[in-house]
Amino acid sequence: MFIVYCWAGAALGAQTAQLSFKNLGTEAGLPSSEVYVSYEDHQGYIWFGTDNGLARYNGYDFDIFDSRHGLQDVVVFSIVSGPENTLWVSTYTGRVFYLEGDQFVPYENNDILLDIKRNTPFLVILGVEPSGSLILNVRHEGILRLTRNGTQEWLTDRQQDAMYLVEEIEGRNNGQGLTSINKGNLVFPMPWVRQDSLVIHTGNYNEWSEKHYLKLRKEPRLPYVSYGAKFNTEGPWDLAFVTTRFFYGKLKGEDIFSVPLETNAVNYMMPDNQGGIWLCSSLGSGLLHLAFDPETKQITTMDSLLTEYSISYCMYDRQGGLWISTLDKGVFYNAFPTTVACPMRQKLPNSRALSVALVEDEGVYAGFANGELHYVDFNSMESRKIYPNDPAQEENLFKFYEVFYDKAYGRVHTSKFSFLHPFPQNGSESDLQRYFSPEGGRVKPIKRLSIPWDSTAGELGFSASIEIGTLDRASGRVKDFFSTFDGKDVQGPQYLYVDKGGKNLIGTLHGLYELEESLEIGRPDIDFSGKDERVEVIHQLKNGAYLFGTRGNGIVYFDPAGKERVINIDDGLASNMVRDFIVDEEEVIYVATLNGLSVFRLTPDGEPLDVRSFGQEHGIVSDEIHGLEVAQDVVWLATSEGVMRFSIPPKDTTSYPPIITEITVDGTPTLMDSRIKLRPGTKNIQIDYCAIDFHQEGNIAYRYRIDSEDEWTQTDGVSVIYPQLRPGTYHFEIASKSRDGVWSTPTSFSLIIPQLWYRTLFAQILFALMLISGLVVAVLRYGHNRRKEQTLLIQINNLERSALQAQMNPHFVFNCLNSIQSFILQDQSMEAVSYLGLFANLVRQTLNASAKGTHSLREEIEMLDNYLRLEKLRFKEVFNYGIHQAPDLPLDDYQIPTLLIQPFIENAVIHGMKERESGGRIDVYFSMEGSELEVSIVDNGPGFQKQHGFPRKSMGIEITRRRLEMMPPTPDGRKRMELETLRDFEGKVAGTQIMLMIFTRNLSE
Repeated sequence: MFIVYCWAGAALGAQTAQLSFKNLGTEAGLPSSEVYVSYEDHQGYIWFGTDNGLARYNGYDFDIFDSRHGLQDVVVFSIVSGPENTLWVSTYTGRVFYLEGDQFVPYENNDILLDIKRNTPFLVILGVEPSGSLILNVRHEGILRLTRNGTQEWLTDRQQDAMYLVEEIEGRNNGQGLTSINKGNLVFPMPWVRQDSLVIHTGNYNEWSEKHYLKLRKEPRLPYVSYGAKFNTEGPWDLAFVTTRFFYGKLKGEDIFSVPLETNAVNYMMPDNQGGIWLCSSLGSGLLHLAFDPETKQITTMDSLLTEYSISYCMYDRQGGLWISTLDKGVFYNAFPTTVACPMRQKLPNSRALSVALVEDEGVYAGFANGELHYVDFNSMESRKIYPNDPAQEENLFKFYEVFYDKAYGRVHTSKFSFLHPFPQNGSESDLQRYFSPEGGRVKPIKRLSIPWDSTAGELGFSASIEIGTLDRASGRVKDFFSTFDGKDVQGPQYLYVDKGGKNLIGTLHGLYELEESLEIGRPDIDFSGKDERVEVIHQLKNGAYLFGTRGNGIVYFDPAGKERVINIDDGLASNMVRDFIVDEEEVIYVATLNGLSVFRLTPDGEPLDVRSFGQEHGIVSDEIHGLEVAQDVVWLATSEGVMRFSIPPKDTTSYPPIITEITVDGTPTLMDSRIKLRPGTKNIQIDYCAIDFHQEGNIAYRYRIDSEDEWTQTDGVSVIYPQLRPGTYHFEIASKSRDGVWSTPTSFSLIIPQLWYRTLFAQILFALMLISGLVVAVLRYGHNRRKEQTLLIQINNLERSALQAQMNPHFVFNCLNSIQSFILQDQSMEAVSYLGLFANLVRQTLNASAKGTHSLREEIEMLDNYLRLEKLRFKEVFNYGIHQAPDLPLDDYQIPTLLIQPFIENAVIHGMKERESGGRIDVYFSMEGSELEVSIVDNGPGFQKQHGFPRKSMGIEITRRRLEMMPPTPDGRKRMELETLRDFEGKVAGTQIMLMIFTRNLSE
């Protein structure tokens, strides 16, 4: 699960490794940027001791513990676990506190600790015994046991030039308590060693089981032991310590050895799980990683990270993530830490890497956008620049779009030339085989090379900007050359592939084409979706099916039977923008996209299986991947941030159950338990939770339910609210999903809401009294409401009578008849008959609507369409109109009052179009907002001033306004009728818009 970043520097000097860290500082919620220690508790929370309190991190945010939580000293130096997983901390003053619930309690013997602290520069807790006794590291004194009754017992002797290395104490991380002041589990009277030898005692604090006599290496001054540790891990290390100039280490079963090492004071030391050691040091050295050769006892590489910071502590969490505490920049986190950082002796460019070519187990070639070609030798771990190797070549640099190693012929092919591997140490231009066409012209820089289906064929296919052809694999010379893309509709050949049947398939900027035997370019008989999109790479599987990598349509699978399957982001692909892909011998597909790396298999019928995608959250330096090579589970990537080697991590099958952080009932937090009984009448329940999975950086999927019979509800939130739960017994369950899709075991608890006590005698008497009182009030109010109802009925009847009188505007009827007469007089009998039919239909619709009082939305739209068609004919095509409804509007399900909209349409025709000779426009829009029908009437007439209102003769509109006002209020408080004068971008009047909100009834409910 390790990611190796390639970099360069001196062989044994501090080198800068490209390890990507996420920084968590004060802007993220940490109380201070000065962090002394970190600790992971039994639930997975990460705790940080700072100079401004204690912080607990869950992957989402920080919980801060300070004086408000009983922590009287906020400078926390050490964090350990006590009996029953209690959390204990020691502070700058020497006092100790432990956590109960969400409050810290002072240790009962803090007064004794203050007395001890007066005689030492530093005192820190190392552990808590089951009896409650503390094990303390007292600087310049030794290790002290302090019992609960105040008895002090020294566990070490005050021996000069003796060092005690404490084995890991149960309940604390190895070396826990490290700061720039505290020397962790290194205990001896004086840091300065007065003699040239040292006695090293190792064991636990009860018994020192081993003793080592060590003769120190000579140093210019008295050796200063910066830090030492005894390791109880499964790795090869037994113990180690650091002086000013040397690293001293002991492998299990071996003698102590030393190697030169110059660094600032080491604050902490931790082994990795690959045989190396992490060193946390002060400003200038930062975080060091030492890799050792167990045979020679020599440092093989030393990587330096975060060199601008003072590192106080480091630790691995349960997921293998690396946490780095600093004294000046908060905390750094890497989910996928590395132990080896590709110690190349010459630096690779920071430029964008465009291609990589793997030479089996020997090394890798890398081509860059800045025109450099490099080779990394895996044996010597040297990086050597192949091109340009002559300053004169700097002027003609070109992008290395392609680097390809042909192991069958031992030849490396690049965008501009080829050469035999290995390239000579003092190689020159004469060792490069440049590409020339058979006619002698220079071939444009090759962008892609391909091996045909028949891998034993002697040619490679290539594509350039306007050229395609083949290269002889043995000599590297151009064999076939075709340059007729210039001036054709087909542009930008991207990939030339010779398939199983000998077809020359060409992926281009405009899709898939074929170079036919006649040397004409045409479409192949492969018809798949996306064939017109940019095709970047082509491959044919063993079953004859094709894979097409596209820019925008993902990967298309197309088999001989014509079955097609598009594999894209919906299937888990990192991006639909495919840059390259490789199919290995087992037909595992590795895809480089512009948003990360994807790996998957295909079922026999082309369905994607186990699609996994990786990006920066997995340690890849850049999501933009331009090229890749694969060897077993190791993938070499050419990214926009350089070249890197990525080992595919095993599938994450561990998903951590969520932690219920708080249950709030009616706004008040309640005690959490496996069985929670609430008071009757509970109205609102909120359940807060979180799963601690730092790999996902807070992007965790959850599913929950409140009854085992319910379906799961999925969410990415961290709280669930139940506003109205009925009385009963519930079983709430919440589970989280790992980054690879594995659901955790649910976290659950029972929730009991009792019935209200309405069956008690008191409740029945109270209810009877309330009922009698209610009846009295109801009788008194009945008469008042009856009178009010009669008044309203009279008003409604008057309005309905007024509405019926206004249903057919006499002027409109007269004008329609006049128009019919005009058609007849002008001998336009067909027009007259058509007009008369429309008019009769409208009259019939109006009378039917008047009788029913309501009709469907479809009938309303038909009436309005009939009316507008008549008016359009009458006005001699002065205007056009449109009636638009939302696509999902159920026209037959909703009933509305009749003749509510027609008066506004009539107003738009008469007053909006009267001054126009042509070009008029009226549009009516229908849509639903909940139970409200929203109608918008828009015309491009002359508009009107609000102070003038509607014309005085618009009696239908006035009646309609009153009818709308009598409807129930709208849910969002909007007016049921709004009128607006429209203006263009110059501020001139551009028409009128009327918005109506009409209450409807859904007949399907």
